[in-house]
Amino acid sequence: MIPKFEIYTGETGGLMTSDKYLNFKWINPDCNILFSVTRQGNAASVHFASDEAGRYKLKEAVEDWCEFCFWLFDWCTIIVGVIKRHSVCKLAEKCGFTYLMPLGDKLVYVRGI
Repeated sequence: MIPKFEIYTGETGGLMTSDKYLNFKWINPDCNILFSVTRQGNAASVHFASDEAGRYKLKEAVEDWCEFCFWLFDWCTIIVGVIKRHSVCKLAEKCGFTYLMPLGDKLVYVRGI
């Protein structure tokens, strides 16, 4: 597999992250899409943020991210997304994620290997 992501240490804008997360940038010169990930058992809890140009490439970026995440982390058997926006729920479903449960005002989606 040729990685399509690089570790990112710059400005994260609206990306949900902290010192417990690793941040990655999708390698695409046409847009700026960032992912943050932290381990929770055998699950990778993930968030992403995108610029305007990236909104049109999110499906491709999320698909690439899932492949990369399962490849990079040998402990990862499931990817978890906690989603607030309805449009992102639709994107998650298009990318093979399944609705799991509500969590406050958000919805939890998962995708396994």
